[in-house]
Amino acid sequence: MRKSTLLSFLLFVLLLPLTGCFTPVKNEIPLVRGNVHLIPTNTNDTKLVIYNTANPVLYGADGSSRMNVKLNGKGLGRLNFGQYAVVVIPKGKCQIDMQHLDLVKFSSQRWLDLNAPESFVEIYPTPTSNEAKLVPALPPDFERKYEAIP
Repeated sequence: MRKSTLLSFLLFVLLLPLTGCFTPVKNEIPLVRGNVHLIPTNTNDTKLVIYNTANPVLYGADGSSRMNVKLNGKGLGRLNFGQYAVVVIPKGKCQIDMQHLDLVKFSSQRWLDLNAPESFVEIYPTPTSNEAKLVPALPPDFERKYEAIP
């Protein structure tokens, strides 16, 4: 009895740091609220929809699907699985910095070339890093499956 209680306590103490010590990145880029279908008025800008496609079964239970995202060095916010953000940024090369917490913090940087009036980027954690993928369009059930970040 005593040995199992001690093991349970040690397990609890070891796993406690994994439950939350992951501060959200501060938002420094104006978000477009309420309209995922907005078309930018300036031809030098692109509307970027960035959304987290993390698998909730693999990454949801322990919170490792929460990803801090920065665009060109400025904080966008934290996207959990099933969340998205819409921003209007200048066309061209875009640096995306992503970070998620699992047993350790995994940080990744990707460069994407955003030249269309609308750009769509899937982000997701992997077992050893993070990934960002430019896709041609939003999934057909996007508005049903995803919600805007608060």
